[in-house]
Amino acid sequence: MSASALTVLLSLIRIYPVVIFSQSNCRYCTEVNDIFQWYCLPRGSYITVQLDREERSRYFKEALHYLTGLKTVPQVFIGGQFIGDAETIKRIHCNGVLQEMLNKLRLIQCDNGCPYCCNCMTNYDCYQ
Repeated sequence: MSASALTVLLSLIRIYPVVIFSQSNCRYCTEVNDIFQWYCLPRGSYITVQLDREERSRYFKEALHYLTGLKTVPQVFIGGQFIGDAETIKRIHCNGVLQEMLNKLRLIQCDNGCPYCCNCMTNYDCYQ
């Protein structure tokens, strides 16, 4: 594993409240990105890293495996903590836990032009 790749990943996780490690050709990654777009997060509060488009892709994947124990994508970090893969994100989105996590980080704002306000975001677009 590359120490510099690990340093880059840890920096991203520290800087951005939400980090999604993804691949462009992965339907599970697309589903997870769609879920986060549903929340209309403010610009600069999240980043999606498309591993297959990174020059050091192999090293980043090795560093992610070291951090999480998983070799698959997507892998999502919120507030500096590893949250999980696609199944975990879909589950916590559907049961309201993801919204609570994003609210604690003050990422969901009622006046950000989102089609849903903080009081009515109970119509979860659940993947079942």
